[in-house]
Amino acid sequence: MSHLKSRTSFISKFVVALLIAILAITFVNPTNVKAASSTADALSIANHSGIIDSGYQPAPIYSDAAATKSSATLSTLYDQWQVFRVAQKDGTAFTYDLGNGQWVKATDLRTFSDGPLTAMAYTDHANTPVYSDALLTTQISTLDDTVRVWKINRSANFYQTNTPAAYDVGSNQWIDAKYATLVEPDYWFDAGTTLYNGQLQPVGTIGASGSYQVFDVFRWFNSFDQSQGSKFYVRLGDNNQWALLPN
Repeated sequence: MSHLKSRTSFISKFVVALLIAILAITFVNPTNVKAASSTADALSIANHSGIIDSGYQPAPIYSDAAATKSSATLSTLYDQWQVFRVAQKDGTAFTYDLGNGQWVKATDLRTFSDGPLTAMAYTDHANTPVYSDALLTTQISTLDDTVRVWKINRSANFYQTNTPAAYDVGSNQWIDAKYATLVEPDYWFDAGTTLYNGQLQPVGTIGASGSYQVFDVFRWFNSFDQSQGSKFYVRLGDNNQWALLPN
């Protein structure tokens, strides 16, 4: 009887452990489940006839309007796609149905500048990632940290707001726009503007008012008192011809 009692106790413990494991699997990561449900509940879906631009980018395709399940990407051979339904969140387009429940997120769509930008991209972010696509999905390298100013061949903009999302600084070599500050190729300076050397020590002044070409850019900030903000200096000639950009 004692042997039977021990075996029964073992089986009972096994059943309890199994139930606990099942419950753990069922309720794993409830935060994500709640977040997905909240997004779906907040969406308003309506029929919509129109055309959207993908910018020839491989935007993820989702099987649901809440964009939680992705199984494919848009073809990079096409730029424009017909829309049959739109899901809105807080009055703004969240996803578009391209037919048969194939949804793409509005934030994954891009438009592009017609050509090179006049402005240049300044970045002092260490190891800035470089991507092969404007959606910044596939990293291929990092920027050369010894170079701070880059020519912008194209700008990829968010479809809805037309604000910059990424800059092409090579041939399909994209960087995140958040790492770049746009600077002009030349600026106007008045006569008497202070000139500095590479250590930002005053060494002279500009002799004549005019528009001066920018050869390099440097951002200064006080690491001990960041409330002072950043100051940008541009090199107008040799290393003794740095000038402070006006705010």
